[in-house]
Amino acid sequence: MIDLEATVRLHPHARHRPIGDEGIVLHQQTAEVMVVNELGSRTLELLGKQATTRRIIDALSEEYEVERETLEQDVMIFLQELSSAGIISVRPT
Repeated sequence: MIDLEATVRLHPHARHRPIGDEGIVLHQQTAEVMVVNELGSRTLELLGKQATTRRIIDALSEEYEVERETLEQDVMIFLQELSSAGIISVRPT
């Protein structure tokens, strides 16, 4: 499980590209492609700053009108899915 203080970043063999209101993620080792929505794409952009999970959620809560609790749950689930797929690396606290 990823905690709020964990540092997350895009894995070196993964690539993200925003396309309109969505984005794509390419896992270069498996050639798998994942399409993500606007919030997912913005989350991936924030990973480039090697931020903690909490900082990513803080930034998203300023940009999107959504309840903090809902946002936190959604982001944590999304990051866990990315971690399981080998798209991101997580450095626990």
